[in-house]
Amino acid sequence: MASQQPLPAAQPLGEVACDNDSASDIGNNSTISPATLATPESSASGAGSPAILPVTVHDRHDDNDLSTDNSFVDEKQFKPISSAAHEEWARRKSIGGEENEVLDALMEYVGLEGIKQQFLDIKSKVDIYKEQGRNLASERFSIVFQGNPGTGKTTIAGLYGRFLRSLRVLRVNRWNQEAISGIEIVNGGPSEIERKIKRLTDDGEGGVLIIDEAYQLISPQAGSAGRSAIDTILTMMETRAGRLAVVFLGYREEMEAFFEHNPGISSRIPYTMDFDDFREYELWKILCKTITDQHEKMEVEGGIGGLYMRCVIRRLSAGRGRKGFGNARAVQNILHHITQRQARRLVQEKRDGKIPNCDRLTKEDLLGPEPSTAIAMSPAWCELQDLIGLEQVKGNVKGLIDTIEINYKRELHDYRPIAFSLNRVFVGEPGTGKTTVARLYGRILAELGYLSRGDVVLKTAADFIGDCLGKSETQTRKILEASVGKVLIIDEAYMLDPGGSYGDHNKFKTGVLDTIVSVVQGQPFEDRCIILVGYEDKINAMFRNANPGLSRRFPHNQPFRFLNFTTEQLSAILQSKLRDQDLDCSEDALATACEIFKKGTRGSHTNAGVVDKALETAKMNYSRRISKTPFDPKNPNPKLEAVDFNLDLINNTRVNYREMMCGQIDAAILDQLEGYQKRHWKAKELGISPEDLELIPTRFVFYGPPGTGKTTTAHVMAQIFFEMGYLSVPEVVEYAATDLVGQYVGHTGQKTREKLRDAVGRLVFIDASRLLHGSYETEAVNELTRFLSQPALQRNIVAVLAGDKEDLDKLMRLPAVSNVFSEEVTFNHIPPEDCIALLGRELASHGMIDSTSFTFNPESPTHIRMKWLFSIMQSSSSWGNARDVKHLARQIQGKLFEFGDLDRQELEARFSALVVDCMERKVTGRKVRHDKPALGQPDHCTVELTSTPIPCCMESKQAPPAPIATEYNSGGQPQHRTGTEVKVDAGRSARDTGGYGERSTRGVGAAHARIDMDQGQAPRQNKAEAEKGATREEGVSDTVWEGMQKAKAAEIEEETRFRDLEQQWEKAREGLAQGGGEDGERLLQQRYDAIDKEYMEACTLFQRKEKIQEALRKMGRCKYGYSWRREGHGYRCEGGMHYVSDVEVERIVGP
Repeated sequence: MASQQPLPAAQPLGEVACDNDSASDIGNNSTISPATLATPESSASGAGSPAILPVTVHDRHDDNDLSTDNSFVDEKQFKPISSAAHEEWARRKSIGGEENEVLDALMEYVGLEGIKQQFLDIKSKVDIYKEQGRNLASERFSIVFQGNPGTGKTTIAGLYGRFLRSLRVLRVNRWNQEAISGIEIVNGGPSEIERKIKRLTDDGEGGVLIIDEAYQLISPQAGSAGRSAIDTILTMMETRAGRLAVVFLGYREEMEAFFEHNPGISSRIPYTMDFDDFREYELWKILCKTITDQHEKMEVEGGIGGLYMRCVIRRLSAGRGRKGFGNARAVQNILHHITQRQARRLVQEKRDGKIPNCDRLTKEDLLGPEPSTAIAMSPAWCELQDLIGLEQVKGNVKGLIDTIEINYKRELHDYRPIAFSLNRVFVGEPGTGKTTVARLYGRILAELGYLSRGDVVLKTAADFIGDCLGKSETQTRKILEASVGKVLIIDEAYMLDPGGSYGDHNKFKTGVLDTIVSVVQGQPFEDRCIILVGYEDKINAMFRNANPGLSRRFPHNQPFRFLNFTTEQLSAILQSKLRDQDLDCSEDALATACEIFKKGTRGSHTNAGVVDKALETAKMNYSRRISKTPFDPKNPNPKLEAVDFNLDLINNTRVNYREMMCGQIDAAILDQLEGYQKRHWKAKELGISPEDLELIPTRFVFYGPPGTGKTTTAHVMAQIFFEMGYLSVPEVVEYAATDLVGQYVGHTGQKTREKLRDAVGRLVFIDASRLLHGSYETEAVNELTRFLSQPALQRNIVAVLAGDKEDLDKLMRLPAVSNVFSEEVTFNHIPPEDCIALLGRELASHGMIDSTSFTFNPESPTHIRMKWLFSIMQSSSSWGNARDVKHLARQIQGKLFEFGDLDRQELEARFSALVVDCMERKVTGRKVRHDKPALGQPDHCTVELTSTPIPCCMESKQAPPAPIATEYNSGGQPQHRTGTEVKVDAGRSARDTGGYGERSTRGVGAAHARIDMDQGQAPRQNKAEAEKGATREEGVSDTVWEGMQKAKAAEIEEETRFRDLEQQWEKAREGLAQGGGEDGERLLQQRYDAIDKEYMEACTLFQRKEKIQEALRKMGRCKYGYSWRREGHGYRCEGGMHYVSDVEVERIVGP
């Protein structure tokens, strides 16, 4: 079948050395002989090769004089266009007797009406100057020719030199005319062009210098050499006025930049001639003359001026007015495609045994076959229909073909075709067949005659962007020129988005899009097709921010949408690929592959990419398996089995997360996760889809303080949900509020959306703290809930909001958030026993000490001590649970390294004291950071190890600690009275420290009347506080607590006896003062002396006790100021936990 070939497009810029319409300019593909188009005067250009003029057809030539088989003229035939310049010159010749051979030759050319008129104007001026007797030596005749290729600029430039010579406007004895290109000047440099002009104009010589593609002198590649050459040329034009005229040739847009380089150019070049594109009638005249020049006997179906020829010209003229339209050269190119189709048809007719007419151009030769016929026999169309899925895309291509069919019928009825663009926008995920369809799309357009080649050029946005201003435009233009006749695919085209109006507008990307708008017109017969590929929302954003002209060239509101493949379609793709590779698979293998596809589609949908990946894995496993078995001649091509695709899936191996995470995650949480697994696998056993029934939640809220295992649990959940098929990869993506919040209004929603899109197919873990602390954060929450509420994402992403209860409660009060995140998981502080176990595992994992060391033995005193210290740490608001435990392990590890080489016995001897010391230092450091010292309290107290037994360390069983006492301040905020202040002298080593923190007693007692107020103030204050009672500390055994209560009762009883004694002493003193006779007074004195002695001894003892209490308070062992009770050879705080020996007290108070 002879398929229609396309109409030609403009010759790419940069591939044409000059503007000559020579055979070399059209790629040596034309069947037209250059000799048939050359005029005798063409050698006058001096360019070194014959210049090809636009085909000379006299305007007064009758259309029907052309040789055809049945020439006819209908009402819509192209009508001759009258030439005012031609008529003016004829009048001047007939009436004024003027003569000029150059003007006679110029008037024979088709078109060029403005050029002809300017030639007449120049002659008129010269004639008037001569009549006036004025000197023309000071006149400048340099000129600029600008216009599209194929309009005859180079040919007319040679004619212009001859024209100036005929007018004798230059004072020269010998005439010279030379031509040079801009790139030749750049290569030679300023000195070379200066020597060339001097040779042209010295020794009485002069003439015209033609500079083709003059804009190359200011191109970035020319650099300073090109600009210096321009300055040299302008200077010599000025100094050699009257002897030199320079003709600058180039394309209009580039020549505008040429004039902008130096403002003096315009003043030195008085004339500019614009070469407009040929009109339809003129293009038709050129085509007619070219056909008859090639073959005088050639017949045209429908006549040389008939319907089919008009259709050809209308298709060709669709490119008029745009940059790069080829004009006369485009006529030669289209005739080349016509004759190529004719040759194919003639060969086919000979093959079929027919007798072809070689002197006839048929309708199919001129217009190509009918679209319906061509598409029915199109291999590319058949391949497109065989593709799996893509029903919407196939419908879009069919709609385009229907439009082409309608236009073809309109053309045959002499109506202009409906304008539409071949350019398209492809939107969809990777692996959906966009590149494959683009290749087929290009081949279909080529078979229908809309593209000359149809092959695909694949580029990315980065290929267009330059590294400096102006470079992007140059690179873009080169790519567009190289893609003429082809399908240009710009992948990730949204990366060309120049941005909005927030200061991030990218000039480089703007330059790319503006260049595309200037070069691409989006017309059906433009002989180019550009496809923009990317995500739909990002592509639309690019069109909103780009040049509005881009929307007129690309129908972005009607894109080709490539939908994601379903699991069934992916299975069909796999079977197709297996057939192409002579492979086969079992039913189990196919089912296993479908499970892999289902899991793979959860994340960033790679579509056919997941098939390729699974097949490559299967083939590799297949080769390994087959290589281990002997070859079976009866079965030389064994099938792929399920084990080749996924061994773990076939064995149904499931990780025991309860065993693996025991001690790291709370058992209740593990129960909850295990419940999800049981739901899923039970539903699978029953043949029920757990996703359809929504048995498994995918939106969670993690309540809990830091370090309680929220992140660890999230990673375990990622593994579990991956095994159940909800996630494509067992990964956790963690985001904080700063990752979601943007920089300006409207940016947050976009940024949040992009972050969440990146997390599809994974578990996204969002730190909820500070998510409601501003308007931008609120915008992030709104976008978060909107994105996660989409039904399509319910099974493709697992989301976790994590934080403390205060922040999360604020979020959950929002209905939108609470509706999305419905599943709650609570994390509590890690119990002290678990903290000790975690510390042991951390140390053992680094090989520091065996986790079964006596330090971590529940029966050891150090273990009890560690448990109590961990309880104190937990009372701090900044306690980080597992994080702080791991940090503590690193501190202990570092201290162990400081010991140097120790044998195991020495290590264990020091290890207990080291662990306790590091823990006490951690408590002290946390206290210093968070609490201010009380007024008058010393910043540091030295705690020393003594021989006194550690209190309550020998108790193997302890009652649960009493609840932490809570008070409320005036603002209603809770004030927790927990924790212990332990201050250790930083200068003491672990061997020398080991005392424990205490709480001071709210003691009782009264002062003697002779005790001063300073000494008596504390007892009264302590007595008042004692009435409030003390709180039992955590970790205090029942035995110790009962002993403390007995000691307290004994002290109260002792205070009561002291008060009774004081009252007796008062009565005895008053009785002695009143007197009672000699005998009575003597008895009273004896009684008073006895009571006074006892009373004074009691006061002395009480003062001693108060002094001891004051010393104990100043030691700062207890931040609550609990009183101290006598116990054995020392004192214990009323809270029950702390103990200070008599030795320590005597060091301060004295014996």
